[in-house]
Amino acid sequence: GKYVLIDFWASWCKPCLVDIPKLKELYQKHKDSGFEILGMDAETLSDDDAAPDPDFVRQQTEQAKKIVATRGMTWTNATTETAVPIAKNIFSVKALPTKILLDREGRLIARIGEKDDLLAIVEGLLK
Repeated sequence: GKYVLIDFWASWCKPCLVDIPKLKELYQKHKDSGFEILGMDAETLSDDDAAPDPDFVRQQTEQAKKIVATRGMTWTNATTETAVPIAKNIFSVKALPTKILLDREGRLIARIGEKDDLLAIVEGLLK
């Protein structure tokens, strides 16, 4: 029953980090009117199917947790273990940042990439 913005991001992705203030603005402005964000920490997203280095995963996961806490990302954030399979297998995410906007019925209504105007697209669709 809500609009949901699924945000695929990673701690090593500078454009993803640049988007955080915009996401906070959208969330604060629209959360009470049926808008939700689901952060998807995709630290190990790549075209390579090889298992990522466990030390890298552990370090990046800790870094991502710090970013969520220190940058005030108060919406739900999934871990890499659950986010990456969803990114690859359900939404075919190839690059970060990628945002998927779903309507109140769960249908995909927008796919937003790094160069797109996140605020204008989401606010335009929420009206």
